[in-house]
Amino acid sequence: MNRIQTRTIWTIELIGWTFAGVLMLLILLPITNKIYQFPFLFSNLWFIGVFITLVRWLFLLPYSFFARIQWLKALMMVGCIPLFLYTLRQFKAFNEYINDEGLESFMYHLTNMGQESMEPYIRSEMTFFAVAAIMTTIALFFRLLISIWRYHNKGTV
Repeated sequence: MNRIQTRTIWTIELIGWTFAGVLMLLILLPITNKIYQFPFLFSNLWFIGVFITLVRWLFLLPYSFFARIQWLKALMMVGCIPLFLYTLRQFKAFNEYINDEGLESFMYHLTNMGQESMEPYIRSEMTFFAVAAIMTTIALFFRLLISIWRYHNKGTV
């Protein structure tokens, strides 16, 4: 495969980040519209952002800015370990909170009907993106390892 132009690579990266931002906004819109102080807003943004970015890099690695930079891919492999641990810790904190305090503790201002509609959404959305972020972190580690091996042995990404 011919080398892709630098401008095209950065355009794809910019489109990916824009798409991630818009998707984060759309997913969190129901929560931010109805809940005044959502204590897991940063964790939720983290889960969604990590998932979208890593999935994009998993499937579009040849079109990423680090596709042919081997030392950066090795550094990113090492970075997957603390990324995995931090994401797992944030998910554990969320689960402990909802088991101990319950989601009603920050939805007290909503009616019973509003709480009943928001609780499954928050629980399933957070769980989905947390588990997806954890799994893509593991998958990216091995994808980068395969990419490094391919580059050294076959000359491809």
